[in-house]
Amino acid sequence: MFRHSLKISLLAIGLLGATTVVAHADCEADLMQLEAAMKAPGHTAVQIAAMKDAGEKAAAALRKDDDKTCNQFVMDALKATGGQTSVAAPAPAASAATISDLKPMRAIVDDTLKIAQKGDLAGAKARIKDLESAWDKSRADMRAKNPGAWETLDKLIDTALKQVRADKPDAKGSADALSALLAQIDKTK
Repeated sequence: MFRHSLKISLLAIGLLGATTVVAHADCEADLMQLEAAMKAPGHTAVQIAAMKDAGEKAAAALRKDDDKTCNQFVMDALKATGGQTSVAAPAPAASAATISDLKPMRAIVDDTLKIAQKGDLAGAKARIKDLESAWDKSRADMRAKNPGAWETLDKLIDTALKQVRADKPDAKGSADALSALLAQIDKTK
C-alpha cells in the first residue's frame, strides 16, 4: 500500500505545475530517503508502521504543495527509527560515491536556461537535445556509481525535457524546471 501511494505521489510530480518543481524535487528526495530507510534491516514492525504512516502523510503534503510539512514528516520518522535526519543530504553510503563530472551537462542546462529566459523556446528545445544525449550516454555509468543521485537528477531532467518540449512551451515553466535542475546538479557530487 505504501509503495503504491509513494509511486502515485512520485508520478503526480510530473503532472504538477512548474512553479512547484523545486519543492516537489525536495519532497520526492525525502520520500525516496524514507523508502530507502524502510528497506534497511533491523527495524521493528512498529518502526516500519511509523515510517509507512509518515510516508503517507508526506505524500499527502506533497499533493498540497507543502514541502515543509512533507520534510517534517519524513524527518520525524527517521529520528524515531534512528535513521539519518538530514533529509536534504544523501545517505552516507551514497555520498561516498560521486556520480560523474556533471560540468558538461550543467553547461548545457545553463545554456538552455539562458535561451529560454530570452523567450527563444525553439532554441531551448534544440539545445536541450544535447542534454538528453549526454545524459543517455552516461546513464549506465552514473546510475552504477550513485543510484539515488542518478534517479533524482533523471526525474528533474525528465521534467525539464517535458517543459521545454511541450506542444505549447511556457518560458517561465521551462525556466523554472531548468533552474530546479541546475540547483540539483550543483548539490550533486
